[in-house]
Amino acid sequence: MLIKTKIFIIFIISIFLSLFLTECIIRVIVFTDFIKMPVLKNPYRYGDYFYDDDFWKLEPKYRLTDLRRIHPILGWSQTYISKDNPLGLYEDVLNNLNQNSKTKILFYGDSFVRGCGGYDFQIPRLMNLSLKKEIVVDLSVGGYGLDQMLLMFELTYTKAENPYIIFGVLTEDVDRAILRVRSNQKPYFIIKDDKLDLKGIPVDKNFYAKNPPKINSYLFRLVYRELGNKFQFKSYKSIYENKDKSKKEINSKIIDKICKISKNKNYPLLFVLFYRREDLDFISWQEDFLKTKLTKLNIKYFDTKPVLIQYAADNKVPLDNFYVANNGHHNAVANKVIAEGLFKYLSKSAKFN
Repeated sequence: MLIKTKIFIIFIISIFLSLFLTECIIRVIVFTDFIKMPVLKNPYRYGDYFYDDDFWKLEPKYRLTDLRRIHPILGWSQTYISKDNPLGLYEDVLNNLNQNSKTKILFYGDSFVRGCGGYDFQIPRLMNLSLKKEIVVDLSVGGYGLDQMLLMFELTYTKAENPYIIFGVLTEDVDRAILRVRSNQKPYFIIKDDKLDLKGIPVDKNFYAKNPPKINSYLFRLVYRELGNKFQFKSYKSIYENKDKSKKEINSKIIDKICKISKNKNYPLLFVLFYRREDLDFISWQEDFLKTKLTKLNIKYFDTKPVLIQYAADNKVPLDNFYVANNGHHNAVANKVIAEGLFKYLSKSAKFN
């Protein structure tokens, strides 16, 4: 009996030592280059792009390294922040915003507003080539969610007289609203007393050093995510269902607030819906949520999906031709098609010329 007890104790100790050693090895792989195992270093093994702050803390390639772009309220800005440029806007954007002779079209959004087709093929620039009495002010910032767009909107809409408001929203922007960190620490909203309550400010320039990933065991997280993705057991699915519910609640309040400000000021409001390539093939819950919410509030929206699909059919080209390879953003062709479609829509509905 005594021998069996000793064997059992040794067995248990061996298991714990093995788990401890494995955990240590995984941490060495994740946080150093001492052991080269890209598969285990991949942040997708331990967090989710759409749901987890830990993913963004573990993914260095998206990290903002230039501290001159960090904004205390917005998270980050287009370019360097200075005393004369507190919002960190590009020089040409500042010039357009300060121009008094034309009606301003304030265009908020993320990197899809510009796309990756080159400087001369950014959607706002293409639109400005056609507009005469109006000028598009590109207030988009790469990586923004709807929450940051709202904050940029609140900081800038008073800088123009009777502007036309456009929000360019990638369906993925709905997911970003629950994150507390992305390219850098970011502001985020919670719902308190049925109202939006802003958290995460002021933004700390040393955020990453002070806030490591909140993962107690990388081994457990690795196994849990692998099994969860494969078998979709109930507890795993419920985590994402609860987070999706939170996304809908927060983004719904954000859109409500955008709509309320615009209506109170009597500013025309338009949403432009953008999509990644894979989202052109089906209707995601994010797309359905946005369209349902905007329709309910009677907010007009310009849908780029049917525009691109129709152009592809008419010109007999694959939808892949609209995206930069291994990048995910629209290329010059897509930007041109969207800009032309958006200009025609505004010319008809808002009587721009």
